[in-house]
Amino acid sequence: MLSTLASISVLIAIVTSALLQKIEFEYDWLVSAPTVAASFALLYKFVDIVAWRCQWLRALGLIDIPVVDGTYVGLLHSKHTGEAIRARVRIEQTWSRMQVRLDLPEAATSSSTSVAASLTPIGHNDVQLVYTYKNQIMPASADDDMRDHDGTADVVIEPGGRLTGRYFNARGRQGELRLEREAAK
Repeated sequence: MLSTLASISVLIAIVTSALLQKIEFEYDWLVSAPTVAASFALLYKFVDIVAWRCQWLRALGLIDIPVVDGTYVGLLHSKHTGEAIRARVRIEQTWSRMQVRLDLPEAATSSSTSVAASLTPIGHNDVQLVYTYKNQIMPASADDDMRDHDGTADVVIEPGGRLTGRYFNARGRQGELRLEREAAK
């Protein structure tokens, strides 16, 4: 897709230069390079925020990044405590970026935010999401033995909106996530 954006940017610069020559603008050479850069930046931003979701671009094979953003709610099953805790995962996504945030609404002792994330299509329309995260505690409400830590989650997102998988962290804790995508509001 980047090469397509670059090609379109060059074409825009060529057309702009031709139009400037036609109206006898004598500094058209000065406009060409900035036109390529500006066109590429604007096209990239448009694809990054809006166009990457378009089905026709996907049908042409120009974009194949799965759309998984949204809010998922369900349960986190801790193997350490044996408890099932209500959990909410929010995924914010553009064509080039993704952020995953996990909150435990009832516990409210910490929140986890992704540092890096990867999406891989697997099986029949399922998507594997692997991300590393930084968990930051809320000192006023966290247990005495709890501290900031890093971790990793490996989950599968099904087309129907089910998110299931496992997590583990630097504190030696691990567990499972079982969540469903909330309907868009």
